[in-house]
Amino acid sequence: MKLVIDEDKLYELLKDFHQLTGLKVSFSKDYDTPIMGVPHNICALCRYKQSDHEFYLRCKACDKNAYDNATRSDEPYIYECHYHLTEALQPVVVYGKIVGYFQIGQMLGDRDKFIRLNRPTDYELSLLEDLASPTPETLRAAAAILSCLAKYTVIDQYIGLSAQQNLDVVLEYIDEHYSERITVADLCKIFHYSRSSLFMHFKNELNQGVTSYINNLRLEKSRALLKEHSVKEVATLVGFENTNYFSRAFRKKYGVSPSSYFNKKPAAPPPTRT
Repeated sequence: MKLVIDEDKLYELLKDFHQLTGLKVSFSKDYDTPIMGVPHNICALCRYKQSDHEFYLRCKACDKNAYDNATRSDEPYIYECHYHLTEALQPVVVYGKIVGYFQIGQMLGDRDKFIRLNRPTDYELSLLEDLASPTPETLRAAAAILSCLAKYTVIDQYIGLSAQQNLDVVLEYIDEHYSERITVADLCKIFHYSRSSLFMHFKNELNQGVTSYINNLRLEKSRALLKEHSVKEVATLVGFENTNYFSRAFRKKYGVSPSSYFNKKPAAPPPTRT
């Protein structure tokens, strides 16, 4: 999946968030693919600790687990990493698919708990002073703003997919929901298309209109169902609201009525020349 990112606009947004909250904020494609952050580098304490390879591997495993958990949460996912620093993740969703994550991190939550569990050296203690230490209320407020930014960056096209991928997502949606009522207005609302833009993409890429594509898909799906269901049942199962309209469309496409589709005898082969 190829991301399309307006990096200048996104960086300015992250910089404003950091200026407002004092928290480190970043955007990543996944747990192992950072895109940008403000400040750019990880905190001095984490950089020092990750010079130990075993510690670094624990960080990566912890990151993967956190990102996996964030994908299953509708709310910002606030958690404590293996080193007992506080972080928060907010997935960025484009047309129902997670394309990246905003993260605020490397924050010191409970200082006493951190010292008790990690037993830091004097040098590590000195590095604690550089960490942001928001109150739980401030952290929740920052996470809520992050959630809003995740939606705003998609709506205002800071983050998105290529035009072809956008269409692919629409087609995938239709394939999953063809048995339901789908209108052009529904698709425009769900995928933030204008009617003219949606029609243009279908015409240019598929050489047919939106409704024509949906009906053709429904007709294709209906053929296998006719073996075990009545014509009326099949029409309902594939999303046609009117059985007569389904029958007319089926006959026009396949040259035979749906009721006789599986009873139609194949044409006899031409006689063999001797």
